[in-house]
Amino acid sequence: MSKILALDIGAGTQDILFFDTDTLEHFKLVMKSPTRIFGEIIKGVATDLFVSGETMGGGPVSKALKEHAQKKSVYITPRAAATIHNDVLKVKKLGFILLHDDSKPPSLPENIFKVELGDLGHAGIRVLMEGMHLPWNFDFLVLALQDHGFPPPGISNLDFRHQFIKERIEENPVPEHFLYSLADLPPYLTRMQAALKQSRFFPAKETFIMDSGMAAILGATQDESTRGLDTFMVLDIATSHTLAAIIDQKEIAGFFEYHTRDITLTKIEELMTRLAEGNISHRQIIEEGGHGAYLRKAPGLSSIQAFIATGPKRNLLIDSSFNIHFGAPWGDNMMTGTVGLLEALRRKNGWELTAP
Repeated sequence: MSKILALDIGAGTQDILFFDTDTLEHFKLVMKSPTRIFGEIIKGVATDLFVSGETMGGGPVSKALKEHAQKKSVYITPRAAATIHNDVLKVKKLGFILLHDDSKPPSLPENIFKVELGDLGHAGIRVLMEGMHLPWNFDFLVLALQDHGFPPPGISNLDFRHQFIKERIEENPVPEHFLYSLADLPPYLTRMQAALKQSRFFPAKETFIMDSGMAAILGATQDESTRGLDTFMVLDIATSHTLAAIIDQKEIAGFFEYHTRDITLTKIEELMTRLAEGNISHRQIIEEGGHGAYLRKAPGLSSIQAFIATGPKRNLLIDSSFNIHFGAPWGDNMMTGTVGLLEALRRKNGWELTAP
């Protein structure tokens, strides 16, 4: 049937899963995230910088670029500048030399170090795939990453993210509804749009992209422990963001998002209870310093049949008073997002597949 390459591009790692639907074989890799790789490269540079390429995930690369701009000249193109902030004038105020055109190579000082940003490092992934003796051609390429979107003036990026996620859920509350094709990806999801530009270097017949949080939610539902359950809570405690969601009859009942650095065991248990009981709102979470929340319905804590935790930081819950099951979709916690991508694709195409 199909050869599928799934890439989940996070803040800490990028997780790679190749799956052949004919043989049901799968092969996987976990490596450093692009933002960490670029951040480390930039930290090792002692000269001026020319930064071009596409909008990508910030975090370590944004931090490294800001620090470099305080010491050396950093020339940056508009699309690359959006990695630091959607408002390029704010990027300029941080000390960057903002260029006005992405397409025309500027005249630059000699001995300048050049960096081309982007979330998809096709050349490196190709080397890895060929090193594993896997084919460099795919029927489907499916990608996961987080995108706050490009908000209109006067709306914060967190409120804007909440707004378009809410609209998508109310349109259809199943997690796989967040899987976008090339044709239906909204233009305001600029990081995803940039990744899709880079995806043209991957020899795939069709490409799809999905919010990484929603991919993780769906991936967690594929853990063996969820079989036969109607209502359960999944928690993906990732490097940068923590997301908890209630799944009720395969639909998203509600969720909250926090920056992982701001989460403690006490705090997350309080939020889990509030989510289940319906005592949570987006505005409350923002005011508390969180990332956002949404509630369709609250089944009540007593109706939650299981709590499944995934993500690289899930040991935060090791001493929880809740009965936490440490999930491992397809036998691997780190493949939660990529398994979610494959499940979204399976549901979209109506395939009947048995997971490995």
